[in-house]
Amino acid sequence: PRRVLKRFAKLLVATEASAAGGAAVVDPFAELNVAAMQRLHMAWSARKAKDPGITVMDFEPCMRELVTAVQIFCGSTPLASVAEFRALADGGDDGRSAAALAAAAGA
Repeated sequence: PRRVLKRFAKLLVATEASAAGGAAVVDPFAELNVAAMQRLHMAWSARKAKDPGITVMDFEPCMRELVTAVQIFCGSTPLASVAEFRALADGGDDGRSAAALAAAAGA
């Protein structure tokens, strides 16, 4: 949604302004990517622990879960700081379990 885009753009502009002022900054795009990859790794690890016989061909539900988690995160987070991305990475974005996200994603 447009409001998410505006909040993320505001975070990017604030980061750019801080960088222009000589402050050490963290790239919001990079942090979002890291958080998403950590979340994906957690989802895959949980599935692999539950069923060690799964293969990369069983990866799609993890991707769907990630997309759902990112949508929920972006829609419910102010995106005022890159530190907020930690909640996405650790699964604390809204307290929903991996199983609940997978069910919401249609797995």
